[in-house]
Amino acid sequence: MSYHIIARWRVREGELGKVEAVLRALAPAIRNEPGNEQFIVHRLADNPNEFVLYEAYASEQAFLEHRQTPHFIKLVQETAAPLLDVRTVEKFSLADF
Repeated sequence: MSYHIIARWRVREGELGKVEAVLRALAPAIRNEPGNEQFIVHRLADNPNEFVLYEAYASEQAFLEHRQTPHFIKLVQETAAPLLDVRTVEKFSLADF
């Protein structure tokens, strides 16, 4: 069953360029993961410092494996996270209706 994630990032003032560079590197790496079905970066129309990341994985296990990849650890945990004021992650399973 598919497993879906909505992550919200609000970038600290003055750090936007660094976070954009992280997202440019992160997107192709995540899209090439075996369990990834979709990774889409959205930017809020009225606030360029806020992003919504939509991710779909083949299973919860695929998502858990994603969080252990070297690119997730380096780019998200070590590089992007310290540049964010807000970082939330919501997890969803697909409803069958």
